[in-house]
Amino acid sequence: MPLNAPVLSAAKVGVGVSGSLAFGPTGTTLPTSTTGSLNAAIREMGYLTEDGLTEHTEVEREGIPLWQNAAQARETPTGARFFFAGTFAETNVPVIEAVYGTTVTQTATHGSYEINPAKSSGRGVGVATILDGQEVKVITSADCEIFKAGAVEYKNGVPIGYPFEMVCYDKPMVYDTRLRSA
Repeated sequence: MPLNAPVLSAAKVGVGVSGSLAFGPTGTTLPTSTTGSLNAAIREMGYLTEDGLTEHTEVEREGIPLWQNAAQARETPTGARFFFAGTFAETNVPVIEAVYGTTVTQTATHGSYEINPAKSSGRGVGVATILDGQEVKVITSADCEIFKAGAVEYKNGVPIGYPFEMVCYDKPMVYDTRLRSA
């Protein structure tokens, strides 16, 4: 391929228009494709805000200097972190229990729970699903945790949302229909 005439295809540009996040107990069987259904122990968390789900990879690196610190020979990774960030748009039991790391007690008139800012969902399994028209991307993690990340606003005209990060401690598995061979 000549550099001045690249072969490009707009059909390969992914635009995530919708998606979801689900969380369940450690050891629960995860999906192994983009089709099928979730294990009953994995709970869908509900709608996300219009900002959707953001995938982050952070890698810490340290330079290895050459003789007499004249230049860097190369950089080596010293740590890495993979996580999803977003805002849950629903106020429901799975969201509150995961974000605040608490248990919701429900009565006929209301639910109640304690807020402990230092708690998380605890470790479990996670499934992120990103939809782009007919295309589907499913990312599974057998070892992850949901943390509260940011402020919840109670303000006139502003929808209540629960910002979160789902940190993956393993190497997540990705199933992506855009990468099929046919």
